[in-house]
Amino acid sequence: MKLIPSLVLLSAMACAEEPAPVDVKDWESRDVEARWVLLRSSAAGAETWTRFLKNRRENELLEWMSVTGRETEPLLALAENKAPQWIRCAVWALQNADSHSREGSKKVLMDRPGESLAWLRKHGAKGPAKDLLAELEKLAPASADISALFPPFDEETLLADLLPPKILLELGFGRKAEADKRYVHQVERAIDILTASSLRDLPWSRRLLALTSHASTAVRVKSCLAFSHFPPEKIPFEALLALVEKAGEKKEVREAALLGGSYSGHPSVYARLHRIALNPSHDGWRVAVSRLAETGDGFTLLYLRGATAEEFGPAVVEALEKTSEQIRKRLAGEKGTAPGEIERMLARAAWADIACDPLEATLIPWTLDDIRSRLGVPDVRVALEAIVKTDPAAPEEKRVREYAKRLLEGGK
Repeated sequence: MKLIPSLVLLSAMACAEEPAPVDVKDWESRDVEARWVLLRSSAAGAETWTRFLKNRRENELLEWMSVTGRETEPLLALAENKAPQWIRCAVWALQNADSHSREGSKKVLMDRPGESLAWLRKHGAKGPAKDLLAELEKLAPASADISALFPPFDEETLLADLLPPKILLELGFGRKAEADKRYVHQVERAIDILTASSLRDLPWSRRLLALTSHASTAVRVKSCLAFSHFPPEKIPFEALLALVEKAGEKKEVREAALLGGSYSGHPSVYARLHRIALNPSHDGWRVAVSRLAETGDGFTLLYLRGATAEEFGPAVVEALEKTSEQIRKRLAGEKGTAPGEIERMLARAAWADIACDPLEATLIPWTLDDIRSRLGVPDVRVALEAIVKTDPAAPEEKRVREYAKRLLEGGK
């Protein structure tokens, strides 16, 4: 018997079909919506699912993976399958929030210049696709047949489930979705599409905010969490903080609202996180402690020192001590004064002062003392001088200017 060389044997083993991430017979008994639900609940990774779907040419599911995620693999699988969806997914991804996704989609398009150029010429280019079109025009690739390729996504159609009916069904372990019904997972998919994209303005932010009041708990949680991906200045912190304290609201929604709102830079969010951190009975306590570990400062260390085992119990105090240790380690690794840090500190103090927040008695003196101790640092003095030169109209901004002037003049 002739022996197979070891390298050939290893190659044959590598080419063996990878085990499916799901029971294939069960999979084939489901429609595309039920398959999506199963996929999203699976422990298997995106790469495993991409290979499985690519080999089966289940391009609709690959398309959904492409527009809801940040990985480029589903998009590449569509292109390699020559699926009619590939180019619209690639062009859509050019405006994604994640830079790796944008770069990956551009590479997929540039690797297929003839089709990309013909498609963009036919359907037009807007946003980042304009720059891509200019690059492709310079390459002047040979023309390609694009008759089988789908047209661009229509935003309203793609994100239609951000305007769901009041009653949503749960598909759960069901095998087929009713065509005239809408399901929770469909709204969640639309939220994922929005989150992966860079669409953050009206009407999308307003529609997402409306979902935080939907009858479905899962939709309320998902929409609240989605705001954690928004720029700080575009997070509706007031509405989210109101939801945190809404009577009768479920714990998981309160937690999600606090987490989503915590990425806002508004001083009221900073104050709320601190107050909740010393209220362990609050539904959002674990979220507040976790976020302070990531964002807390010297004032946080001072504030959390007020927790005693007699008042809160040893377990809570231990958790707060761990949070403080994380803050100390993070602060020790930071160098210099971060851009905008002085203005943010003064803005928090000014807000607490004007709002008569319970934190004002400790936050204001700590802020002024901390900045005063750094007046010898050129960046700190420059930041204060820049604030003094402003001519603000809002009461809080005026108070910030007063603080800055007082510090520069050596006053208390």
